Amino acid sequence: MSYPILPRVVPACALRDDWSLSPVDPLRRTELDDGNFAVERRLHRLPGRQTLSWRMTGPQFDVLVAFWKRDLDGGVAWFQCPIVEGSRTELRLVRFSASPPWTGTSPANGIFRFSFEAELREIPHLNDDELMATIVSIDAATPAELDGLIQQLTTVVDDLEGLILWS
Repeated sequence: MSYPILPRVVPACALRDDWSLSPVDPLRRTELDDGNFAVERRLHRLPGRQTLSWRMTGPQFDVLVAFWKRDLDGGVAWFQCPIVEGSRTELRLVRFSASPPWTGTSPANGIFRFSFEAELREIPHLNDDELMATIVSIDAATPAELDGLIQQLTTVVDDLEGLILWS
């Protein structure tokens, strides 16, 4: 199934000044008679909510409102939107989640701000390779140390590939 994509005339990334991300609790907790809690998973995905806002011109604002009304059926449909995920920006499936669905303000003449709370189908997270690369880059204090770590990892991978070929 293909999903609508945020129109290209809208700024590529939402503003970071109002950035917030809230995970939805995937667990159901029930208090038992003995004072303990029974815990069960009610959601398999880890959905979340993120506040998004853009600063734009009047024509860009008009296009975004038309996209919301026409392509998203008044905010009911899911759509692809660039989402800030800490150190990167990725296209994620979102939809409007609050009432009112969005707010529009004009902080200066000719400038408009479009804001809404987005429901994310799944909270952003790093895959295993991205997690390892991020940890390595955080631990490396200098580019030379990072090059050394990359060389060590390359050697380990080459050794493992050699073992697999010989077995």
